[in-house]
Amino acid sequence: MFQGTGPIRESYVCYLPGPTLAHRTGKVPLFMPRYLIQASYTAAAAATFVSNPQDRVAGVHALAEKLGGKLESFDFCLGEHDVIAVGSFPDDVTAAAMALAVNAPGHLKSYQTTRLLSANEFLEAQKKAQGAGYQAPTKKA
Repeated sequence: MFQGTGPIRESYVCYLPGPTLAHRTGKVPLFMPRYLIQASYTAAAAATFVSNPQDRVAGVHALAEKLGGKLESFDFCLGEHDVIAVGSFPDDVTAAAMALAVNAPGHLKSYQTTRLLSANEFLEAQKKAQGAGYQAPTKKA
């Protein structure tokens, strides 16, 4: 177990019946897929932050929860992106809904969602790939 990082995520998904219909099955997953979110503000949004400082984090957390997900971290950064976040959502459709909702106001110039795999999920992928027999392209002799 890793110190201070919370529970280890398993590669399986268990479902419990719940009042929140997070996806078509009508069940809420105990272990939800995790996503890396990278976003950048437009120049107009940056100018607005300078002229009217405001906390946007609480609103983004609330949106994730409204959609059935949860943000684990939300950080501002220097470099190519202005925001890096990690969140859990019931499925890819919900992660896409989050992207659409956040982009709709037009204050972002870029938003990228990357599905993250746990160590167990990656191990499962390795086992599935083992013996698949895919060959690289070959040159004509």
